[in-house]
Amino acid sequence: SLSLSLACVSSQPTHPHTLLPKLKNPVEEIPGILAGGWTAADFTGASARESDREWSSLYGQFRAIWKDVEKHDASWPFQEPVDTSEVEDYLTVIKDPIDLSKIKQRLDDKYYKSKDMLKADLIRMIENCKTYNGQRTVFYKEAERLGAYVERRL
Repeated sequence: SLSLSLACVSSQPTHPHTLLPKLKNPVEEIPGILAGGWTAADFTGASARESDREWSSLYGQFRAIWKDVEKHDASWPFQEPVDTSEVEDYLTVIKDPIDLSKIKQRLDDKYYKSKDMLKADLIRMIENCKTYNGQRTVFYKEAERLGAYVERRL
């Protein structure tokens, strides 16, 4: 049984080198570590320079993906949060709203640890739009177009 103090765990996005717990068991045995895109090197600091380069490269890829999605001609409904003063029932229907500005903020905060995390937010944004809007609306149709692009891009 692995016991790890949660005192070093934060809900805020953290660079991997700031999480250096003393572990009795290999890092890979901790549930969620591998699925989250982490490796033992992220915790040992043994190859910090290489990990920093990989981290920068990964974030460069994330930013390029975001920029490509943001400039797509079907992205206009997703640029900013839905105005809930105009669409009053939106939060009744959509429990976890997200838009491209929030995804950009998460990129700036280094929230994403893998492409799968970024893709999940992009797909949720598209699915939220399709859930709220009828199939015959322009919003639904743009969501379908952007969703197809995201699937091809990622």
